[in-house]
Amino acid sequence: MQVRATGITPTELTWDESYQNADGTPRIPGIPGHEFSGLVERMAADVTDFRIGDEVFVLADFPRNGAAAEFAAVRMINLALKTRSIPPNTTTTPSRTALNGDVATAATQR
Repeated sequence: MQVRATGITPTELTWDESYQNADGTPRIPGIPGHEFSGLVERMAADVTDFRIGDEVFVLADFPRNGAAAEFAAVRMINLALKTRSIPPNTTTTPSRTALNGDVATAATQR
């Protein structure tokens, strides 16, 4: 994912999951910013629900690095297509858009 916008909550910096791998081993330094929006840059060959260039919202798993970076690797299950009511290249995070009710429809619109 090419990161366009990310949010970092203060409490995220205190959660053990922000600094551990899924097996509990330390991941230091950890990269915060697990809520973000971005652009699909590359994907596994078996992914069919998204295309290169799709604009998406992401809520990344916490036992992996976040998106306070230029690029982030996430699982497909963590993506939702950005709704059409948000103009292309608009940078917003999932929680900001949720206030407008748009995230619920993001996965059903292309």
